[in-house]
Amino acid sequence: MAAVLNRRPLAYTIGAALLGLTLALAAFGLRPGSAGAQTVTGEDTEVFNDIVVHASNGHVNLGAGTGTNDGVLGASCAGQSPLGGPNIPGTVVTQLTATATVLRILHGNGTALTGDVVVVCTVDFGPISSPATAAKTGAFHRR
Repeated sequence: MAAVLNRRPLAYTIGAALLGLTLALAAFGLRPGSAGAQTVTGEDTEVFNDIVVHASNGHVNLGAGTGTNDGVLGASCAGQSPLGGPNIPGTVVTQLTATATVLRILHGNGTALTGDVVVVCTVDFGPISSPATAAKTGAFHRR
């Protein structure tokens, strides 16, 4: 029986050492990797300011060359001006279709706006693909 009592401290010591080793290995394994430089994705996202549009009962079609068939992956427009008067573009809903970008412009109270307003649009043309990307942005520049 004395021999059994003498082995317990040794077993506790070995167990504690193994537990410590396991925790140390786990700590090194869970350590985050080193941070590297961000990779440039080569995306072309443009912001077009001062686009003057005429809303008719709240509806505006930005025209040919502004749809998904023309290489536009995403578009979001917001009211830019006027900041006062009867035609403040309170809400601008942007719908990207295959052939054009269509806007619905509402007053701050939710009624359809009719008249000239200025909007700003952020457009994603996707990966940069040489001179073709510059041609895609042309329809928005012409507005």
